[in-house]
Amino acid sequence: NPRSALLYSKTLGECLSDCLLLQVEGAVSRAYSRWLQDLPSLPEYKAALQREREKWEKVQEQHVQQQVSLALREAEERLRSSEEEQGGAGGDQRVEELQEEVHRWRQLEEDLKTEVEEVAHLQSQVDDLQSQLDREREVKAALLKAELLAARASWNREKQQEISSLQAYQEEQLKRAQKDVRKEANGEAERQRKELLLQKEAELQQALRDREEDWKRQEDRRGKEERRQGREEERDVVLQELKAGLKEVQSVLLRGGAHKENGGEVEGRRRASGSVRELLMVTCNDLLLKAVAQAKKEWKKISEERLGRVLKETQERHEKELNQIHKAHCYPQKPTVIHRSPVIHRNLQHSSTAQKTEEGGCGKQCAETVSELQKKSRDLQRHLEKACRQLQVTVKDHKASMQCLKDEHEVALRKEKEDNLQKLEELKSSAAKESSGGSDMEQSLHAGLEEMREQYMKAVEKIRGDMLRYLKESKERAAEMIRVEVLRERQDTARKMRRYYLTCLQELLEDGGQATGYAAYTCQISTGAQGVIWD
Repeated sequence: NPRSALLYSKTLGECLSDCLLLQVEGAVSRAYSRWLQDLPSLPEYKAALQREREKWEKVQEQHVQQQVSLALREAEERLRSSEEEQGGAGGDQRVEELQEEVHRWRQLEEDLKTEVEEVAHLQSQVDDLQSQLDREREVKAALLKAELLAARASWNREKQQEISSLQAYQEEQLKRAQKDVRKEANGEAERQRKELLLQKEAELQQALRDREEDWKRQEDRRGKEERRQGREEERDVVLQELKAGLKEVQSVLLRGGAHKENGGEVEGRRRASGSVRELLMVTCNDLLLKAVAQAKKEWKKISEERLGRVLKETQERHEKELNQIHKAHCYPQKPTVIHRSPVIHRNLQHSSTAQKTEEGGCGKQCAETVSELQKKSRDLQRHLEKACRQLQVTVKDHKASMQCLKDEHEVALRKEKEDNLQKLEELKSSAAKESSGGSDMEQSLHAGLEEMREQYMKAVEKIRGDMLRYLKESKERAAEMIRVEVLRERQDTARKMRRYYLTCLQELLEDGGQATGYAAYTCQISTGAQGVIWD
Protein backbone atom coordinates (compact mmCIF):
# COMPACT_ATOMS: atom_id res chain seq x y z
CA ASN A 1 0.00 0.00 0.00
CA PRO A 2 1.54 3.39 -0.87
CA ARG A 3 0.22 5.04 2.28
CA SER A 4 1.64 2.38 4.61
CA ALA A 5 4.97 2.52 2.74
CA LEU A 6 5.12 6.28 3.18
CA LEU A 7 4.22 5.95 6.89
CA TYR A 8 6.88 3.29 7.36
CA SER A 9 9.51 5.43 5.62
CA LYS A 10 8.55 8.41 7.79
CA THR A 11 8.81 6.35 11.01
CA LEU A 12 12.12 4.90 9.88
CA GLY A 13 13.48 8.37 9.18
CA GLU A 14 12.43 9.59 12.65
CA CYS A 15 14.12 6.60 14.34
CA LEU A 16 17.26 7.19 12.31
CA SER A 17 17.32 10.89 13.25
CA ASP A 18 16.86 10.01 16.98
CA CYS A 19 19.72 7.51 16.82
CA LEU A 20 21.95 10.05 15.10
CA LEU A 21 21.05 12.67 17.75
CA LEU A 22 21.94 10.30 20.60
CA GLN A 23 25.17 9.35 18.91
CA VAL A 24 26.10 13.01 18.40
CA GLU A 25 25.37 13.83 22.06
CA GLY A 26 27.50 10.89 23.26
CA ALA A 27 30.32 11.88 20.92
CA VAL A 28 30.20 15.48 22.24
CA SER A 29 30.31 14.34 25.90
CA ARG A 30 33.18 11.97 25.18
CA ALA A 31 35.05 14.68 23.33
CA TYR A 32 34.58 17.08 26.29
CA SER A 33 35.90 14.54 28.80
CA ARG A 34 38.79 13.71 26.51
CA TRP A 35 39.52 17.44 26.18
CA LEU A 36 39.58 17.73 29.96
CA GLN A 37 41.98 14.79 30.11
CA ASP A 38 44.19 16.17 27.36
CA LEU A 39 44.20 19.70 28.80
CA PRO A 40 47.13 19.25 31.31
CA SER A 41 49.33 17.83 28.57
CA LEU A 42 49.01 20.89 26.40
CA PRO A 43 52.11 23.22 26.35
CA GLU A 44 49.94 26.31 26.66
CA TYR A 45 48.34 24.90 29.77
CA LYS A 46 51.77 24.06 31.24
CA ALA A 47 53.16 27.54 30.51
CA ALA A 48 50.12 29.19 32.06
CA LEU A 49 50.41 26.91 35.12
CA GLN A 50 54.12 27.78 35.50
CA ARG A 51 53.38 31.49 35.31
CA GLU A 52 50.66 31.18 37.91
CA ARG A 53 52.96 29.14 40.17
CA GLU A 54 55.71 31.77 39.98
CA LYS A 55 53.23 34.50 40.71
CA TRP A 56 51.98 32.53 43.71
CA GLU A 57 55.49 31.96 45.03
CA LYS A 58 56.29 35.65 44.76
CA VAL A 59 53.08 36.55 46.50
CA GLN A 60 53.79 34.01 49.28
CA GLU A 61 57.34 35.28 49.75
CA GLN A 62 56.17 38.85 49.99
CA HIS A 63 53.49 37.79 52.42
CA VAL A 64 56.02 36.00 54.65
CA GLN A 65 58.36 39.01 54.62
CA GLN A 66 55.50 41.30 55.49
CA GLN A 67 54.49 39.03 58.39
CA VAL A 68 58.10 38.87 59.66
CA SER A 69 58.57 42.63 59.44
CA LEU A 70 55.23 43.18 61.08
CA ALA A 71 56.14 40.80 63.89
CA LEU A 72 59.48 42.55 64.38
CA ARG A 73 57.86 45.96 64.57
CA GLU A 74 55.33 44.66 67.08
CA ALA A 75 58.09 43.14 69.15
CA GLU A 76 60.07 46.36 69.09
CA GLU A 77 57.03 48.35 70.09
CA ARG A 78 56.23 46.00 72.92
CA LEU A 79 59.84 46.22 73.97
CA ARG A 80 59.82 49.99 74.05
CA SER A 81 56.58 50.09 75.94
CA SER A 82 57.80 47.61 78.50
CA GLU A 83 61.03 49.52 78.92
CA GLU A 84 59.21 52.69 79.55
CA GLU A 85 56.97 51.02 82.11
CA GLN A 86 59.58 49.13 84.01
CA GLY A 87 62.24 51.79 83.92
CA GLY A 88 65.81 51.17 84.25
CA ALA A 89 65.78 48.42 86.99
CA GLY A 90 64.96 45.46 85.02
CA GLY A 91 66.14 46.85 81.71
CA ASP A 92 68.99 44.50 81.12
CA GLN A 93 66.91 41.49 81.75
CA ARG A 94 64.32 42.75 79.44
CA VAL A 95 66.86 43.48 76.76
CA GLU A 96 68.12 40.00 76.96
CA GLU A 97 64.63 38.66 76.63
CA LEU A 98 64.05 40.83 73.64
CA GLN A 99 67.28 39.77 72.07
CA GLU A 100 66.36 36.17 72.60
CA GLU A 101 63.02 36.81 71.07
CA VAL A 102 64.63 38.55 68.11
CA HIS A 103 67.00 35.67 67.75
CA ARG A 104 64.08 33.34 67.88
CA TRP A 105 62.34 35.33 65.18
CA ARG A 106 65.42 35.28 63.04
CA GLN A 107 65.71 31.59 63.56
CA LEU A 108 62.10 31.32 62.59
CA GLU A 109 62.87 33.35 59.48
CA GLU A 110 65.71 31.04 58.59
CA ASP A 111 63.47 28.05 59.16
CA LEU A 112 60.94 29.63 56.87
CA LYS A 113 63.60 30.15 54.23
CA THR A 114 64.64 26.57 54.65
CA GLU A 115 61.07 25.43 54.32
CA VAL A 116 60.71 27.61 51.26
CA GLU A 117 63.75 25.97 49.74
CA GLU A 118 62.36 22.57 50.64
CA VAL A 119 59.06 23.58 49.15
CA ALA A 120 60.88 24.65 46.01
CA HIS A 121 62.74 21.35 45.95
CA LEU A 122 59.49 19.51 46.49
CA GLN A 123 57.93 21.63 43.79
CA SER A 124 60.69 20.66 41.40
CA GLN A 125 60.11 17.04 42.28
CA VAL A 126 56.41 17.57 41.79
CA ASP A 127 57.17 19.12 38.41
CA ASP A 128 59.29 16.14 37.46
CA LEU A 129 56.56 13.78 38.55
CA GLN A 130 54.04 15.92 36.73
CA SER A 131 56.11 15.79 33.55
CA GLN A 132 56.40 12.02 33.86
CA LEU A 133 52.69 11.82 34.47
CA ASP A 134 52.12 14.02 31.46
CA ARG A 135 54.28 11.82 29.27
CA GLU A 136 52.45 8.74 30.47
CA ARG A 137 49.16 10.50 29.84
CA GLU A 138 50.25 11.46 26.36
CA VAL A 139 51.19 7.87 25.61
CA LYS A 140 47.93 6.60 27.01
CA ALA A 141 46.02 9.33 25.18
CA ALA A 142 47.71 8.42 21.91
CA LEU A 143 46.88 4.77 22.43
CA LEU A 144 43.34 5.67 23.44
CA LYS A 145 43.03 7.99 20.48
CA ALA A 146 44.19 5.30 18.08
CA GLU A 147 41.78 2.81 19.61
CA LEU A 148 39.02 5.42 19.52
CA LEU A 149 39.74 6.20 15.87
CA ALA A 150 39.67 2.51 15.00
CA ALA A 151 36.41 2.01 16.94
CA ARG A 152 34.94 5.12 15.37
CA ALA A 153 35.92 3.98 11.89
CA SER A 154 34.37 0.56 12.46
CA TRP A 155 31.26 2.14 13.96
CA ASN A 156 31.04 4.57 11.05
CA ARG A 157 31.36 1.72 8.58
CA GLU A 158 28.62 -0.25 10.32
CA LYS A 159 26.32 2.74 10.56
CA GLN A 160 27.04 3.70 6.95
CA GLN A 161 26.14 0.20 5.86
CA GLU A 162 22.94 0.32 7.90
CA ILE A 163 22.09 3.76 6.50
CA SER A 164 22.80 2.67 2.92
CA SER A 165 20.67 -0.47 3.37
CA LEU A 166 17.86 1.60 4.91
CA GLN A 167 18.12 4.15 2.12
CA ALA A 168 18.07 1.43 -0.53
CA TYR A 169 15.02 -0.17 1.10
CA GLN A 170 13.32 3.19 1.43
CA GLU A 171 14.08 4.10 -2.18
CA GLU A 172 12.79 0.74 -3.34
CA GLN A 173 9.59 1.16 -1.34
CA LEU A 174 9.19 4.71 -2.60
CA LYS A 175 9.77 3.68 -6.22
CA ARG A 176 7.26 0.85 -5.84
CA ALA A 177 4.73 3.24 -4.32
CA GLN A 178 5.35 5.81 -7.06
CA LYS A 179 5.01 3.14 -9.71
CA ASP A 180 1.71 1.94 -8.22
CA VAL A 181 0.39 5.48 -7.93
CA ARG A 182 1.50 6.32 -11.48
CA LYS A 183 -0.07 3.14 -12.80
CA GLU A 184 -3.36 3.84 -11.03
CA ALA A 185 -3.33 7.47 -12.21
CA ASN A 186 -2.60 6.41 -15.80
CA GLY A 187 -5.35 3.81 -15.71
CA GLU A 188 -7.83 6.26 -14.26
CA ALA A 189 -6.87 8.96 -16.75
CA GLU A 190 -7.13 6.52 -19.68
CA ARG A 191 -10.50 5.26 -18.48
CA GLN A 192 -11.86 8.78 -18.01
CA ARG A 193 -10.51 9.80 -21.41
CA LYS A 194 -12.15 6.83 -23.13
CA GLU A 195 -15.44 7.42 -21.33
CA LEU A 196 -15.33 11.10 -22.21
CA LEU A 197 -14.52 10.36 -25.85
CA LEU A 198 -17.34 7.82 -26.10
CA GLN A 199 -19.77 10.17 -24.39
CA LYS A 200 -18.87 13.13 -26.61
CA GLU A 201 -19.00 11.03 -29.76
CA ALA A 202 -22.41 9.66 -28.75
CA GLU A 203 -23.68 13.15 -27.97
CA LEU A 204 -22.32 14.46 -31.24
CA GLN A 205 -23.85 11.63 -33.27
CA GLN A 206 -27.17 12.06 -31.47
CA ALA A 207 -27.10 15.80 -32.07
CA LEU A 208 -26.33 15.23 -35.75
CA ARG A 209 -29.15 12.70 -36.07
CA ASP A 210 -31.57 15.03 -34.29
CA ARG A 211 -30.57 17.92 -36.54
CA GLU A 212 -30.95 15.81 -39.66
CA GLU A 213 -34.35 14.51 -38.54
CA ASP A 214 -35.53 18.03 -37.69
CA TRP A 215 -34.29 19.29 -41.03
CA LYS A 216 -36.02 16.44 -42.89
CA ARG A 217 -39.25 16.98 -41.00
CA GLN A 218 -39.16 20.71 -41.66
CA GLU A 219 -38.43 20.14 -45.35
CA ASP A 220 -41.23 17.57 -45.65
CA ARG A 221 -43.63 19.84 -43.82
CA ARG A 222 -42.63 22.84 -45.94
CA GLY A 223 -42.93 20.85 -49.18
CA LYS A 224 -46.32 19.44 -48.21
CA GLU A 225 -47.54 22.86 -47.21
CA GLU A 226 -46.37 24.41 -50.48
CA ARG A 227 -47.88 21.60 -52.54
CA ARG A 228 -51.13 21.85 -50.62
CA GLN A 229 -51.31 25.61 -51.09
CA GLY A 230 -50.51 25.31 -54.80
CA ARG A 231 -53.12 22.61 -55.27
CA GLU A 232 -55.72 24.57 -53.35
CA GLU A 233 -55.06 27.69 -55.41
CA GLU A 234 -55.18 25.76 -58.68
CA ARG A 235 -58.25 23.86 -57.52
CA ASP A 236 -60.02 27.09 -56.62
CA VAL A 237 -59.21 28.60 -60.02
CA VAL A 238 -60.31 25.44 -61.83
CA LEU A 239 -63.52 25.19 -59.81
CA GLN A 240 -64.37 28.80 -60.52
CA GLU A 241 -63.76 28.30 -64.22
CA LEU A 242 -65.70 25.03 -64.08
CA LYS A 243 -68.69 26.63 -62.42
CA ALA A 244 -68.76 29.47 -64.94
CA GLY A 245 -68.35 27.07 -67.86
CA LEU A 246 -71.07 24.73 -66.56
CA LYS A 247 -73.48 27.59 -66.22
CA GLU A 248 -72.78 28.71 -69.78
CA VAL A 249 -72.98 25.15 -71.16
CA GLN A 250 -76.28 24.53 -69.41
CA SER A 251 -77.71 27.78 -70.71
CA VAL A 252 -76.51 27.04 -74.27
CA LEU A 253 -77.81 23.47 -74.30
CA LEU A 254 -81.15 24.43 -72.82
CA ARG A 255 -81.60 27.19 -75.42
CA GLY A 256 -80.85 24.82 -78.29
CA GLY A 257 -77.17 25.45 -79.11
CA ALA A 258 -77.53 28.37 -81.57
CA HIS A 259 -73.93 28.92 -82.57
CA LYS A 260 -74.16 31.76 -85.01
CA GLU A 261 -76.46 33.89 -82.90
CA ASN A 262 -74.61 33.40 -79.58
CA GLY A 263 -70.90 33.71 -80.39
CA GLY A 264 -69.98 35.02 -76.92
CA GLU A 265 -71.70 32.09 -75.24
CA VAL A 266 -69.88 29.63 -77.52
CA GLU A 267 -66.53 31.23 -76.62
CA GLY A 268 -67.39 30.96 -72.91
CA ARG A 269 -68.34 27.31 -73.40
CA ARG A 270 -65.01 26.59 -75.14
CA ARG A 271 -63.14 28.27 -72.28
CA ALA A 272 -65.12 26.18 -69.80
CA SER A 273 -64.57 23.00 -71.83
CA GLY A 274 -60.83 23.43 -71.38
CA SER A 275 -61.07 23.13 -67.59
CA VAL A 276 -62.15 19.65 -66.55
CA ARG A 277 -63.30 17.01 -69.03
CA GLU A 278 -65.18 14.68 -66.75
CA LEU A 279 -67.41 17.29 -65.12
CA LEU A 280 -68.46 18.72 -68.48
CA MET A 281 -69.10 15.25 -69.91
CA VAL A 282 -71.22 14.30 -66.93
CA THR A 283 -73.17 17.55 -67.21
CA CYS A 284 -73.65 17.12 -70.94
CA ASN A 285 -74.73 13.50 -70.47
CA ASP A 286 -77.25 14.57 -67.84
CA LEU A 287 -78.64 17.24 -70.14
CA LEU A 288 -78.74 14.79 -73.04
CA LEU A 289 -80.58 12.24 -70.90
CA LYS A 290 -83.07 14.90 -69.92
CA ALA A 291 -83.46 15.86 -73.59
CA VAL A 292 -83.87 12.19 -74.58
CA ALA A 293 -86.52 11.68 -71.94
CA GLN A 294 -88.35 14.76 -73.14
CA ALA A 295 -88.01 13.54 -76.76
CA LYS A 296 -89.46 10.15 -75.82
CA LYS A 297 -92.47 11.83 -74.33
CA GLU A 298 -92.95 13.92 -77.48
CA TRP A 299 -92.39 11.06 -79.91
CA LYS A 300 -94.87 8.71 -78.26
CA LYS A 301 -97.51 10.48 -80.28
CA ILE A 302 -95.72 9.65 -83.54
CA SER A 303 -95.83 6.29 -85.16
CA GLU A 304 -93.25 3.65 -84.28
CA GLU A 305 -92.15 3.19 -87.88
CA ARG A 306 -91.31 6.83 -88.39
CA LEU A 307 -89.56 6.93 -85.03
CA GLY A 308 -87.52 3.81 -85.85
CA ARG A 309 -86.53 5.19 -89.23
CA VAL A 310 -85.48 8.52 -87.76
CA LEU A 311 -83.53 6.79 -84.99
CA LYS A 312 -81.80 4.49 -87.47
CA GLU A 313 -80.75 7.41 -89.66
CA THR A 314 -79.57 9.29 -86.57
CA GLN A 315 -77.57 6.26 -85.39
CA GLU A 316 -75.89 5.82 -88.76
CA ARG A 317 -75.06 9.50 -88.95
CA HIS A 318 -73.70 9.43 -85.40
CA GLU A 319 -71.48 6.40 -86.22
CA LYS A 320 -70.12 8.22 -89.27
CA GLU A 321 -69.34 11.28 -87.15
CA LEU A 322 -67.53 9.12 -84.60
CA ASN A 323 -65.48 7.44 -87.31
CA GLN A 324 -64.54 10.79 -88.77
CA ILE A 325 -63.53 12.09 -85.33
CA HIS A 326 -61.44 8.95 -84.78
CA LYS A 327 -59.68 9.50 -88.07
CA ALA A 328 -58.97 13.12 -87.04
CA HIS A 329 -56.90 11.83 -84.00
CA CYS A 330 -59.71 12.22 -81.51
CA TYR A 331 -60.41 9.80 -78.66
CA PRO A 332 -62.75 7.03 -79.93
CA GLN A 333 -66.16 6.56 -78.40
CA LYS A 334 -68.42 3.56 -78.64
CA PRO A 335 -71.55 4.14 -80.64
CA THR A 336 -74.62 4.38 -78.50
CA VAL A 337 -78.27 4.55 -79.47
CA ILE A 338 -79.61 7.89 -78.31
CA HIS A 339 -83.17 9.08 -78.80
CA ARG A 340 -83.18 12.73 -79.76
CA SER A 341 -85.79 15.35 -80.39
CA PRO A 342 -86.22 16.95 -83.83
CA VAL A 343 -84.50 20.11 -82.58
CA ILE A 344 -81.42 18.18 -81.41
CA HIS A 345 -81.43 16.24 -84.68
CA ARG A 346 -81.37 19.44 -86.70
CA ASN A 347 -78.57 20.93 -84.57
CA LEU A 348 -76.42 17.79 -84.89
CA GLN A 349 -77.00 17.64 -88.62
CA HIS A 350 -75.99 21.26 -88.96
CA SER A 351 -72.85 20.81 -86.86
CA SER A 352 -71.82 17.65 -88.76
CA THR A 353 -72.05 19.42 -92.10
CA ALA A 354 -70.03 22.31 -90.73
CA GLN A 355 -67.43 19.95 -89.33
CA LYS A 356 -66.95 18.11 -92.64
CA THR A 357 -65.74 21.29 -94.26
CA GLU A 358 -63.18 22.02 -91.51
CA GLU A 359 -62.19 18.44 -90.69
CA GLY A 360 -58.95 18.31 -92.63
CA GLY A 361 -57.35 21.52 -91.33
CA CYS A 362 -58.59 21.05 -87.75
CA GLY A 363 -57.25 17.50 -87.50
CA LYS A 364 -53.84 18.60 -88.72
CA GLN A 365 -53.81 21.53 -86.32
CA CYS A 366 -54.84 19.26 -83.40
CA ALA A 367 -52.03 16.85 -84.24
CA GLU A 368 -49.55 19.71 -84.28
CA THR A 369 -50.92 20.95 -80.97
CA VAL A 370 -50.57 17.48 -79.46
CA SER A 371 -46.98 17.20 -80.68
CA GLU A 372 -46.16 20.64 -79.28
CA LEU A 373 -47.72 19.75 -75.96
CA GLN A 374 -45.77 16.49 -75.86
CA LYS A 375 -42.58 18.38 -76.66
CA LYS A 376 -43.25 20.93 -73.93
CA SER A 377 -44.05 18.09 -71.55
CA ARG A 378 -40.69 16.50 -72.34
CA ASP A 379 -38.97 19.86 -71.78
CA LEU A 380 -40.68 20.20 -68.43
CA GLN A 381 -39.66 16.64 -67.59
CA ARG A 382 -36.05 17.53 -68.40
CA HIS A 383 -36.30 20.62 -66.21
CA LEU A 384 -37.65 18.51 -63.37
CA GLU A 385 -34.86 15.95 -63.82
CA LYS A 386 -32.31 18.78 -63.80
CA ALA A 387 -33.81 20.11 -60.55
CA CYS A 388 -33.66 16.60 -59.07
CA ARG A 389 -30.02 16.26 -60.09
CA GLN A 390 -29.20 19.62 -58.54
CA LEU A 391 -30.96 18.52 -55.38
CA GLN A 392 -28.93 15.29 -55.35
CA VAL A 393 -25.71 17.27 -55.87
CA THR A 394 -26.67 19.55 -52.99
CA VAL A 395 -27.34 16.53 -50.77
CA LYS A 396 -23.98 15.03 -51.77
CA ASP A 397 -22.23 18.32 -51.00
CA HIS A 398 -23.96 18.42 -47.66
CA LYS A 399 -22.83 14.86 -46.90
CA ALA A 400 -19.29 15.71 -48.00
CA SER A 401 -19.24 18.77 -45.74
CA MET A 402 -20.53 16.59 -42.90
CA GLN A 403 -17.72 14.10 -43.54
CA CYS A 404 -15.14 16.91 -43.64
CA LEU A 405 -16.43 18.26 -40.36
CA LYS A 406 -16.29 14.81 -38.85
CA ASP A 407 -12.71 14.33 -40.08
CA GLU A 408 -11.69 17.72 -38.71
CA HIS A 409 -13.31 16.85 -35.41
CA GLU A 410 -11.43 13.55 -35.27
CA VAL A 411 -8.13 15.28 -36.15
CA ALA A 412 -8.70 17.89 -33.44
CA LEU A 413 -9.54 15.18 -30.90
CA ARG A 414 -6.44 13.21 -31.89
CA LYS A 415 -4.26 16.30 -31.61
CA GLU A 416 -5.73 17.16 -28.21
CA LYS A 417 -5.15 13.58 -27.11
CA GLU A 418 -1.49 13.72 -28.17
CA ASP A 419 -1.01 17.04 -26.35
CA ASN A 420 -2.58 15.62 -23.20
CA LEU A 421 -0.41 12.51 -23.39
CA GLN A 422 2.70 14.66 -23.87
CA LYS A 423 1.79 16.79 -20.86
CA LEU A 424 1.16 13.64 -18.84
CA GLU A 425 4.58 12.28 -19.81
CA GLU A 426 6.19 15.57 -18.79
CA LEU A 427 4.43 15.42 -15.44
CA LYS A 428 5.56 11.82 -15.00
CA SER A 429 9.19 12.68 -15.80
CA SER A 430 9.17 15.67 -13.44
CA ALA A 431 7.58 13.53 -10.72
CA ALA A 432 10.18 10.78 -11.21
CA LYS A 433 13.03 13.26 -10.64
CA GLU A 434 11.64 14.24 -7.25
CA SER A 435 12.11 10.97 -5.38
CA SER A 436 11.68 12.43 -1.87
CA GLY A 437 8.37 14.23 -2.49
CA GLY A 438 5.71 11.51 -2.75
CA SER A 439 2.74 13.54 -1.55
CA ASP A 440 3.80 16.61 -3.57
CA MET A 441 4.14 14.42 -6.63
CA GLU A 442 0.62 13.04 -6.17
CA GLN A 443 -0.80 16.52 -5.72
CA SER A 444 0.99 17.86 -8.78
CA LEU A 445 -0.08 14.82 -10.83
CA HIS A 446 -3.68 15.24 -9.73
CA ALA A 447 -3.58 18.97 -10.50
CA GLY A 448 -2.06 18.26 -13.91
CA LEU A 449 -4.75 15.69 -14.69
CA GLU A 450 -7.49 18.12 -13.66
CA GLU A 451 -5.99 20.87 -15.82
CA MET A 452 -5.71 18.49 -18.77
CA ARG A 453 -9.32 17.41 -18.30
CA GLU A 454 -10.52 21.03 -18.22
CA GLN A 455 -8.55 21.85 -21.37
CA TYR A 456 -9.92 18.75 -23.10
CA MET A 457 -13.50 19.62 -22.13
CA LYS A 458 -13.06 23.19 -23.37
CA ALA A 459 -11.61 21.97 -26.68
CA VAL A 460 -14.42 19.42 -27.16
CA GLU A 461 -17.10 22.02 -26.38
CA LYS A 462 -15.52 24.50 -28.80
CA ILE A 463 -15.31 21.90 -31.58
CA ARG A 464 -18.88 20.77 -30.91
CA GLY A 465 -20.19 24.35 -30.98
CA ASP A 466 -18.33 25.13 -34.21
CA MET A 467 -19.59 21.94 -35.83
CA LEU A 468 -23.22 22.52 -34.79
CA ARG A 469 -23.07 26.12 -35.96
CA TYR A 470 -21.58 25.09 -39.31
CA LEU A 471 -24.16 22.31 -39.72
CA LYS A 472 -26.97 24.71 -38.93
CA GLU A 473 -25.71 27.29 -41.41
CA SER A 474 -25.11 24.68 -44.12
CA LYS A 475 -28.58 23.18 -43.61
CA GLU A 476 -30.18 26.60 -43.75
CA ARG A 477 -28.28 27.45 -46.94
CA ALA A 478 -29.15 24.09 -48.54
CA ALA A 479 -32.82 24.37 -47.53
CA GLU A 480 -33.05 27.93 -48.84
CA MET A 481 -31.35 26.98 -52.12
CA ILE A 482 -33.58 23.93 -52.60
CA ARG A 483 -36.70 25.90 -51.74
CA VAL A 484 -35.81 28.70 -54.16
CA GLU A 485 -34.94 26.22 -56.93
CA VAL A 486 -38.12 24.17 -56.46
CA LEU A 487 -40.28 27.29 -56.29
CA ARG A 488 -38.64 28.70 -59.41
CA GLU A 489 -39.13 25.43 -61.32
CA ARG A 490 -42.74 25.24 -60.21
CA GLN A 491 -43.42 28.80 -61.23
CA ASP A 492 -41.72 28.29 -64.60
CA THR A 493 -43.60 25.05 -65.20
CA ALA A 494 -46.94 26.53 -64.21
CA ARG A 495 -46.30 29.64 -66.31
CA LYS A 496 -45.33 27.61 -69.39
CA MET A 497 -48.24 25.17 -69.07
CA ARG A 498 -50.69 27.99 -68.55
CA ARG A 499 -49.31 29.81 -71.60
CA TYR A 500 -49.53 26.60 -73.67
CA TYR A 501 -53.01 25.95 -72.40
CA LEU A 502 -54.18 29.47 -73.25
CA THR A 503 -52.51 29.31 -76.69
CA CYS A 504 -54.18 26.01 -77.54
CA LEU A 505 -57.50 27.28 -76.24
CA GLN A 506 -57.17 30.44 -78.31
CA GLU A 507 -56.40 28.42 -81.44
CA LEU A 508 -59.34 26.14 -80.84
CA LEU A 509 -61.60 29.14 -80.29
CA GLU A 510 -60.38 30.71 -83.52
CA ASP A 511 -61.15 27.48 -85.46
CA GLY A 512 -64.82 27.73 -84.55
CA GLY A 513 -65.55 23.99 -84.44
CA GLN A 514 -68.66 23.03 -82.45
CA ALA A 515 -68.81 19.23 -82.77
CA THR A 516 -69.30 17.14 -79.65
CA GLY A 517 -66.37 14.90 -80.46
CA TYR A 518 -64.12 17.90 -81.09
CA ALA A 519 -65.17 19.39 -77.71
CA ALA A 520 -64.34 16.10 -75.99
CA TYR A 521 -60.97 16.08 -77.70
CA THR A 522 -60.32 19.64 -76.47
CA CYS A 523 -61.38 18.62 -72.96
CA GLN A 524 -58.92 15.74 -73.01
CA ILE A 525 -56.04 17.97 -74.14
CA SER A 526 -56.77 20.66 -71.56
CA THR A 527 -57.24 18.04 -68.82
CA GLY A 528 -53.88 16.48 -69.66
CA ALA A 529 -52.20 19.86 -69.56
CA GLN A 530 -53.86 20.70 -66.26
CA GLY A 531 -52.77 17.32 -64.87
CA VAL A 532 -49.20 18.18 -65.80
CA ILE A 533 -49.57 21.47 -63.93
CA TRP A 534 -50.93 19.69 -60.85
CA ASP A 535 -48.13 17.11 -60.91
